[in-house]
Amino acid sequence: MTTKSPRTHLAAAVLSLLLPVVAAAVQLPPEIQADRHLVRAERAIDEQDFLGAKAAMDDILELQAQHGLDLPAQFSFRYAEVLERLGLYAEAIEHVTEYLTVAGRDGEFYREALELLDSAEEMLRRAELERQRAAAAREAAEAGRRQAQARQMEKMVVVPAGTFQMGCVSGRDCDDDEHPVHPVRISRPFALSRHEVTFDEYDRFAAATGQDRPDDEGWGRGSRPVVNVSWDDAQAYVSWLSAETGVRYRLPSETEWEYAARAGTTTAYSWGNEIGRNRANCDGCGSQWDDEMTAPVGSFGANAWGLQDMHGNVSEWVEDCWHETYAGAPADDSAWTAEGDCDRRVVRGGSSIHPPRNLRAASRGGAVAGFGFRYYGFRVARTLDGP
Repeated sequence: MTTKSPRTHLAAAVLSLLLPVVAAAVQLPPEIQADRHLVRAERAIDEQDFLGAKAAMDDILELQAQHGLDLPAQFSFRYAEVLERLGLYAEAIEHVTEYLTVAGRDGEFYREALELLDSAEEMLRRAELERQRAAAAREAAEAGRRQAQARQMEKMVVVPAGTFQMGCVSGRDCDDDEHPVHPVRISRPFALSRHEVTFDEYDRFAAATGQDRPDDEGWGRGSRPVVNVSWDDAQAYVSWLSAETGVRYRLPSETEWEYAARAGTTTAYSWGNEIGRNRANCDGCGSQWDDEMTAPVGSFGANAWGLQDMHGNVSEWVEDCWHETYAGAPADDSAWTAEGDCDRRVVRGGSSIHPPRNLRAASRGGAVAGFGFRYYGFRVARTLDGP
């Protein structure tokens, strides 16, 4: 059995005497507690700490609610002053009105209260006008985004989900980088622009963002595909377009591009294995623009899915990093950005200066991402909502 020392007994006795004193100090009468909060509030006002002053005055109001304290009328006026400084105009109006009602014309702060009431009402009116202007601006911006989205979607084609063999399946003019042929599954529909982005479209982006307008080589702007744009420029464009429309646009992946270019076919071109005449713009395609300049977009017929200019006119940037072969390539619609040479990006479709073999659906090339060339352009893609 442990025996407590006399010192331990003494400490316990002193503590038992102090506890009631501490409790008594904590349990001050509510009127005195309110005075302490009022002192803190006045000090906070002197220090321009209006949040602190409001907190202290809120404590006083809580004491009033709990204990039925009789607060002087000027408390409502002082509280209204603090609320007005914090921009809480509706609450300030409520409390200064209460002061004027109770104190009347003989109130100590009658004139000041009238001025505070006028000021708070005016500031409340301005705040409401600003709220209405901001709401109208948001509505206008949202309407603008919806209109921009609708305009852009008119230029898009929905490409269905499906599977295909990617690579040189036609056996015509195959290159090593088009192998191994491999199956790819496009798991969900996506949207792809009907034709390449035009100068008209790109120039609106340049004007809106302060970007330099690319050179048109003297061929004309308007409905011709934009050229002299790098992969980086194309990324800046799709970021801007996404902000303008409120939905995410992007470059297509290489698998999406080839899938869309084939439109369900396995031939070298979407119309067959021979280039034919006047089906595209290239060096040897039989068009009026061959090996000279770009053609206005949509100058040639669409493929089975409604897409135009997938073969020729301008080579198109896609999202993927450059890989020398398809060894290890994705089996889905995702962009291949792992490993590879990401300083170079894939270009597809061939251009007006390329021979027909470079226009094949399977043909691919790589170019430095930061370099724009007079035969490089792009088109945009969008992931669609849904399962």
